[in-house]
Amino acid sequence: MKIMFMTLRDRVERFTDFSNLSKDWEYVFAGYEKDTSKLLNAFGCRVSYNKRYPLSPSQEKEYNVTYMSADDILKNCDIVSLHIPSNKETFEYMNEERFAMMKKGSILINTARGEVVKNEALLEALKSGQIAAAGLDVLAPEPVKEDNIVVKAMKNDGELAEKIVLAPHIGGLTVQTFDKIYGTIWSNFKKVCAGETPVNIVNHP
Repeated sequence: MKIMFMTLRDRVERFTDFSNLSKDWEYVFAGYEKDTSKLLNAFGCRVSYNKRYPLSPSQEKEYNVTYMSADDILKNCDIVSLHIPSNKETFEYMNEERFAMMKKGSILINTARGEVVKNEALLEALKSGQIAAAGLDVLAPEPVKEDNIVVKAMKNDGELAEKIVLAPHIGGLTVQTFDKIYGTIWSNFKKVCAGETPVNIVNHP
């Protein structure tokens, strides 16, 4: 089976040899990533995750996921997907040291914030073959300009450009997404006003 990706220029890029998609995936749960786990399970993927407050055993069973330390995830997973906020702790989280820890030939996906990935380290990891490809829904600094180091590298190196898929942070932009986001916001308002506990609290299990 081949997985097809449509780029912004309406060109179809192909990651070949995805016949063994039953790979190890990693991502951090926030909410919508739970839906991602269901989709990946359909392909027979082994899904691991890391977050500040691990899921309960029943939730892990429900979503068929396994908790792993962040370092073990980088060392063992074939595809690593980032879903973390941008703050002092996560600034350039994916740096030279962490890229070196990644499983050789693995893939990085960033749908979080551009600042969590160090651009220079990403390019070096791609050029050296440490990682095979990168899917970037975000890129720092924003707004992205033509002189961005990643954009310039892609223009000057056709082989490198084939390893990167860019999107303008609209990877999850669907009618259903908007409905869910704003539905949750107003639902949480009602819960708080009623003295109930809202969902998706970031600093509480």
